[in-house]
Amino acid sequence: MSTLHLIPGLSAGGALRQHLRASGDAGRVIALYDCFDIGAIPRGDDPLEVAIRRGRAEATRTGDAEFAARAADDMAALAMAVDSAEGIALWAGETLQEQFALAFAIALATHRGKADSLALHQLHLPGPLKSIGNHQPGDFAEAPKARPLTRAEAALYPALWRALQAPTPEPLLALRRDPALPVPLRAALDAHFARFPHAATGLGAREERVLAQLSEEWRLGAHLISHALAWWEDAMIDMVGDLDLLTILRSFAARPEDQPVVEIREEGRARFGFSARLTAYGAALARGGASLVEDGGIDAQIGGVRIVSGAGPLWLRTGGAEILARRD
Repeated sequence: MSTLHLIPGLSAGGALRQHLRASGDAGRVIALYDCFDIGAIPRGDDPLEVAIRRGRAEATRTGDAEFAARAADDMAALAMAVDSAEGIALWAGETLQEQFALAFAIALATHRGKADSLALHQLHLPGPLKSIGNHQPGDFAEAPKARPLTRAEAALYPALWRALQAPTPEPLLALRRDPALPVPLRAALDAHFARFPHAATGLGAREERVLAQLSEEWRLGAHLISHALAWWEDAMIDMVGDLDLLTILRSFAARPEDQPVVEIREEGRARFGFSARLTAYGAALARGGASLVEDGGIDAQIGGVRIVSGAGPLWLRTGGAEILARRD
């Protein structure tokens, strides 16, 4: 039987190809490289079209004019592979990005009438590094055998995909309360909600991660990013890359003139060829003496939810029993 293997991440895809080749498996591997936990997720019934639109947006953001065309070509190839596959094996780790990629894959296959062809390898990795991207080719030999989706998985992951596009987090909050929610997805949703601004500071967990590495003394950009990557090793469900953390750091410096959190001193053309330090406002924010909530400085896009001070309700983490609270 012709099996199509869908796996999140280019490195994981390469390792799986090597494993299948060594074991004599002729199945095709397609690596899903879109990180659906980063950037806006536009609304749309067809997951393929949503991914293509995200590719266009990424091309605009990065200035890479060819990226949108490559992404569209890759999505067309993915659609053809899904349509022609006799069986589709889904590989998933436990990170936020991998669980969202799984939701995309299941929603795509369901939309194209291939739900009955799906089987799942859900990996539960020991230790803090939950990503399937840490797998070496030989590790796949110990992976759980593929199994059919449970009834709950077949319903909840497409529901997650739709909820991620919603303009408010209410559909995701309702999904989080479902008692049938698989454990990896429950943990991923908790990590997703941690990205929302905190009621006390207005910072999401990723912004807190970067801010924790800064002080009022100059620090090299490479040191800041490397330490931010190593932080929270006991909670690596939300594994963010160095470029994403760099984007957050530079966004701190690009805030309005009365609220710059970080000052950056360029020192070379290399990606991390700079130093950074907290401004007076940033130092106050870090010690709890200032708040983006009170100062009207929140501007965030989380999935389909746009949160801007003065432009509608704020959805904030309270740190209490409620995951999110609405502030009008």
